[in-house]
Amino acid sequence: MSIFTLANSTVLCPIREYRVVYTPEERVRQKLLKQLLASNASIKPFIALEVNTALGRADIVISDEQHQPFLIIELKKNTEVISQHTLEQVMRYWETLKAPFVATSNGSATHIYHVVDGQPKEIQETNIIRFLANQQIDYPTYMPLQRLTYDLSTYDRYLHYLVDTSYISENTTDEKQKWFAELQNALFTEKYEPTNRSLPITIEADFGTSYYAFKNAANGSWDGMHRNFRVHIKRLGSFMFRITIMGSASTKNDPTFGNRTGATHLNIAMQRHHTSTYNLQLSLDKFTQELDDMYLIWHSGVKSRTKKEIVQAAVSKFAPQLIIDGQIQLGILPTTRSISAQEFSHFIENLILYSTARDLTK
Repeated sequence: MSIFTLANSTVLCPIREYRVVYTPEERVRQKLLKQLLASNASIKPFIALEVNTALGRADIVISDEQHQPFLIIELKKNTEVISQHTLEQVMRYWETLKAPFVATSNGSATHIYHVVDGQPKEIQETNIIRFLANQQIDYPTYMPLQRLTYDLSTYDRYLHYLVDTSYISENTTDEKQKWFAELQNALFTEKYEPTNRSLPITIEADFGTSYYAFKNAANGSWDGMHRNFRVHIKRLGSFMFRITIMGSASTKNDPTFGNRTGATHLNIAMQRHHTSTYNLQLSLDKFTQELDDMYLIWHSGVKSRTKKEIVQAAVSKFAPQLIIDGQIQLGILPTTRSISAQEFSHFIENLILYSTARDLTK
């Protein structure tokens, strides 16, 4: 009998040798198991599923001939984006199992990593079957993100690229596209330098830019590059903040977003207990105001299922320096030149202050 024969939404698992619920993620696992066994039937005793660790259960663990963990695999359903967040999840299981290799896959996109001194290094091979057969370790080379000059970050072809890749909305005006392109390049590449202000937060570490996918309040998914900071908040502890700029498309009668005018958004996720959702999605098209050769980024305090007056009160208490002329002001940035490291750093600290104040209204 095929392991894919369905009966009451279950499937016969060849490893566990009983029927299991045929969820979208289980579909990905069973397909991989079928491929593993077809390539090498003798591997079956070395495959374990749902392996308990201190921080959750690993989807698949493949052991070596000494029955020591060799490869930990984290799986997602085929409609879910594989991102840095998925890698962090499998690395939490690695903390217990200490396998030399980990992998993430949704059935169509697969990434395999060699763990060296506790750090995952991606290898070129993207096929788990081939990797197990050859165990060849070749590392790909990537061109690092670069800080562009103002002329390059606002160049027409670069702007078209950002629109085509959904980092800036096609509905954003031509003038503001230039502002947001420069801001996005600064966000992903500019050096953070502490401003030495007296604040209730301290940025402990800058982890640079990585690829993430997060949910929002409407249960929509945003995936792309994020700048990542570990931040200590007084009396609360340390948290990861992930910040990005992304464009949304216009929608009509969409089952998730309904009728929506596309815009360019500044999104911030605050990570708690290994889970993250955006607690701020700020429409840059709406909340920017031109001031001669500068522009102001501000916000009203609006938040899903929370009155904006409550958010404004939380900001007044936690970060009163953000309240200027009755507005929550996040930064004043240039319109005709590059954003300096000092301007960028001041803006980043303000964003984290505001994101934290919003989180305190839960």
